[in-house]
Amino acid sequence: MNQDNKFIRSLIQSSLRGNNSALEQLFSMNLNKVYTLTLRLTSNFSSAEKLTEEVLVEAWKQIKYLREDATFSSWITGITVYQCLKYLRENDNPKPQQASQLPSKDHLEKVILDLPKNERIVMVLHYFEKYTIDEISDLLAVSGSDAKMYLEEGEKKVITRSPDLSDAKNISEEINRIRVDMKPENDLINQAFVTIYKTKSEDEVKDQFLKEKQSSEDSTTEEQEKSKKGIGGLFKKILPKSKK
Repeated sequence: MNQDNKFIRSLIQSSLRGNNSALEQLFSMNLNKVYTLTLRLTSNFSSAEKLTEEVLVEAWKQIKYLREDATFSSWITGITVYQCLKYLRENDNPKPQQASQLPSKDHLEKVILDLPKNERIVMVLHYFEKYTIDEISDLLAVSGSDAKMYLEEGEKKVITRSPDLSDAKNISEEINRIRVDMKPENDLINQAFVTIYKTKSEDEVKDQFLKEKQSSEDSTTEEQEKSKKGIGGLFKKILPKSKK
C-alpha cells in the first residue's frame, strides 16, 4: 500500500490546522501534475487553468476527509478527474487547441490530445492514469462496451498517425516514457488562495451572523419564558383560592 512519507504527512497535518504555507507547499508539489491532467482531458488551455484552480480550492475544502491510507498525490488526482469530467459534461466540449499549440514536446501526446473528446478522455484515463475499462465506464456513466469502443477507436487513430507504433502495447510503452512537465503560465496557486481567503471571510461573516441570530433567538425565548411566569404569578394573585 502506498503511503505519503513523514514530510508530506506533516504538511497535511499542518494544513488541517490552518497553516496556509504548508498547504501551498502541497499545492506546489502537485501543481504540474494537476495542470497536465486537466490539459490532457480538456485539450484546452483556458479550461485547464480554470479547472486547476478549482481543483486546488476543492482540495482545500476536502482535505479533512483525506484518509491516512491514501497518498495526497493520488487523492488530488481523483479530485482532478472528477472536476474535469463534471466540467466536460456541463460544457459539452470546450474548443480543443491545435495539436501544434500544445506545450508537450512529445508527438504521441499531441496526437492523443488531438483526438475527439470521448476517445481522448478514455485514452488519457487508461494510458496515463492507469484506470481500467470498468472504472472508466463508471466514471463516464457509459457501458463497458462503449468505453472499450472509445479506447479501440482512439488506439486505431493514434497508431495510424504515429508511424513508429504498431499496436496498443507500443502505445503503453511510449506513454510510460512521457514526463509530466507541462506548467501553467499563470500563478494558479495564488489565484486559488484568493478564492480560499474570500471563502474563509464569507464563512466567518456567515458564522458570526448565525451566532448573533441564535443569541438573539435564545434571548427572545428567555424573555418569553419570563413573561409567561410573570403572567402566571399575576393570575395566582388575582384568582381566589379554591375552597376545600
